[in-house]
Amino acid sequence: MRFTLRSILFLFSLTTLAVFFFGFNAGKYISTIDKANPIITPTVIPEKPSPSPTFSEKPSSFSRITVDTCGISFLLPSSFEKTSWASQEARFTHQSETVHINCQKEYLQDITSTISTMASSSAILLDQRTTIYASDEASIIVLQNKLKQSVYVTTSHRIEDLVKDTLKLQ
Repeated sequence: MRFTLRSILFLFSLTTLAVFFFGFNAGKYISTIDKANPIITPTVIPEKPSPSPTFSEKPSSFSRITVDTCGISFLLPSSFEKTSWASQEARFTHQSETVHINCQKEYLQDITSTISTMASSSAILLDQRTTIYASDEASIIVLQNKLKQSVYVTTSHRIEDLVKDTLKLQ
């Protein structure tokens, strides 16, 4: 059987038309299935950024606080006032915000119960020398200085990031 060019083109066009209609109907069928069974995609909830310090007035300058006997230093807004200063303890306040530094061995006994209740809720290990314990009202940064002393830095939440990010061992 011999085919002419005209019959080959006619069969080719019919085949192309049939494939087109088959694809069109298959697309409609798939569309109805997709509408009936929606695909459930997981939604990613973005993390909320940690609250940054908000003061009634923006701090215009910062002061580097150094506690030589504890072997640490950090930045605080200049509006913070030194309310107590001993050889191994210091406290700074501004309105309701406080920062308390202590490296006395006796302080460990006083703060152990506070840390144990905070540790059950949230403890963040930053590195081998630094751990942060957080509660609703304050955070305690426990670190070991170069003299192998334990240093406890208790901060209000609004100032915690500034103290933590600028904390340096002497």
